[in-house]
Amino acid sequence: MRTVVLALLALNLCLSSIGAEKKPGTVLWAFETEGPIESSPAIGTDGTVYVGTHRKEGGNKIYALDGKTGAKKWEFKSFFSVLSQAIGFDGTVYVGAGPKVYALNGKTGTKKWEIKFEGYGLSSPVSIGV
Repeated sequence: MRTVVLALLALNLCLSSIGAEKKPGTVLWAFETEGPIESSPAIGTDGTVYVGTHRKEGGNKIYALDGKTGAKKWEFKSFFSVLSQAIGFDGTVYVGAGPKVYALNGKTGTKKWEIKFEGYGLSSPVSIGV
């Protein structure tokens, strides 16, 4: 099984949101996933990092990680590859996974709803914040 490590680097733009006082380019933390990452992470207003994985044999996951420590808050398993994620103004995490879009509670990872489409979605769900 191939694993991937997601590392959060200290950048000038995100230092204040995660409370870090580190030099840009410093590795703040790393998290090992169970498969390749195919999309950019989404970051919630509370600093939670949401990232999904893609595995050919199924067992794809979206992870919610603490933005300060990299500790896993929760994970949600999808049969289909997680190709995108976005966060709604109310904290709902919208996940594009193959032909499905899931709406997850951003705090707990509990599924609110899912919908299945014909074919695969290759772009991020749109979220509009206030």
